[in-house]
Amino acid sequence: MRLLVPTVIGVMSLAVAGGLLARELYQERAPVRADIPVTVAPSTSLAPSDQPGSAQVKLTPDAARHPYGEIARKLLQAYTTGINERNYGRWKTAVSQERIAVQPKQAWLEGYRSTRIGSAVLHRIETGPDGSLRILFSFTSTQDEQDAPPDLPAGCIHWQLMLPLVLENDGWKIGSVVPGTVPEARRC
Repeated sequence: MRLLVPTVIGVMSLAVAGGLLARELYQERAPVRADIPVTVAPSTSLAPSDQPGSAQVKLTPDAARHPYGEIARKLLQAYTTGINERNYGRWKTAVSQERIAVQPKQAWLEGYRSTRIGSAVLHRIETGPDGSLRILFSFTSTQDEQDAPPDLPAGCIHWQLMLPLVLENDGWKIGSVVPGTVPEARRC
């Protein structure tokens, strides 16, 4: 009789824990909105003549379900469109004051003079330790080889990097590359 109460409590605790675990595993995921351009990572590369690919920033289903998915996509779209159109003003609408300070207009125009960005995909959004958001973003750039990074002088590069989104003046902006992270870059 003395063991009955602890046994019943133990069995009930296991049942509750199992129920919570089952609820988490089988919980219906929020559907992806139909008006958000969703993609999966491409399984094949584009032909060299088709690089860098579409200028439209797309999201993976995981990123599209995130509450800030569409905000992040719009920021990345303004960022890449600004570069593609050599429109510094458009690019500035997407980035933090810190990024603008280190890339004034003339340096920015020179740095991106031959760059085109495409095949952009927002893969994941995570919350950073300081309340910022971090986004995993990949894209393809084409550029004149002399405008490519010195350590990868190529006319076509596939990139993957982690970028922070920071709150600035009551809105999200793309910050500088997260310290300690190294963008992945490989020749197309």
